[in-house]
Amino acid sequence: MSPIEPHRPAPAPEPAVPTPETAAAGARDRRRRFLRVSAGAVPLTMTLASRPVRAYTCSTSSAWGSAQVNPTASAAAHNAASALDVTATWTISQWSADSPTSAPWTALATALAYKPKGNSKNKGAALRKDYTLGDLFGQAGPFPGTLTAGQQVGAVLTSAGNTSYNSHLIVAKLNSMMFPVIAACLRSNGTDQLKEMMDGRYSPSNTTGPRAWTRDQIIAYLENNFIAPP
Repeated sequence: MSPIEPHRPAPAPEPAVPTPETAAAGARDRRRRFLRVSAGAVPLTMTLASRPVRAYTCSTSSAWGSAQVNPTASAAAHNAASALDVTATWTISQWSADSPTSAPWTALATALAYKPKGNSKNKGAALRKDYTLGDLFGQAGPFPGTLTAGQQVGAVLTSAGNTSYNSHLIVAKLNSMMFPVIAACLRSNGTDQLKEMMDGRYSPSNTTGPRAWTRDQIIAYLENNFIAPP
């Protein structure tokens, strides 16, 4: 399976005459598209960005977080210089798949010039079993949640006890190794923002105090900017 790639969105249907039922459904949809940062805080819009004709776009967390102080900034950020084109990315499902011909793991093995141990002929499948969180994040970490350096990345992604939050951070790091644009999106003011997200408490560089993001908002940022799509 290849990385997901951009495509031209289908034409929008003609608007229907609203009824009480459709109005209520619309209100529910709008509520789902907004994530409250905290009680009394300005809502942070974290909807899926429209897929442009030529590419997806991703924004730095700083640009994306500007929506906390300016609700229109979430849309403007995708038109700013900080919004970068993402021509392809791998999904969490693709990285998690335990397949002998896993495309993302094979691609990573090629990028790392990985040589399987023993007589294994499938370098992607072999790397999936050998690659640890210490290899991915560095032996000193930090690591998502309570994970440790010696745990195998592939095993963690498929573990029943793993969390969605951990998977998003792991895949974000994997994709940043494969796609320079994604690595650029995860840097703000010269700092790797993914490291700041590890414990689930994160404030973009242009926000403070009650505007700190929750885990759900961090996941929304990583998904909506095609850094770690599900």
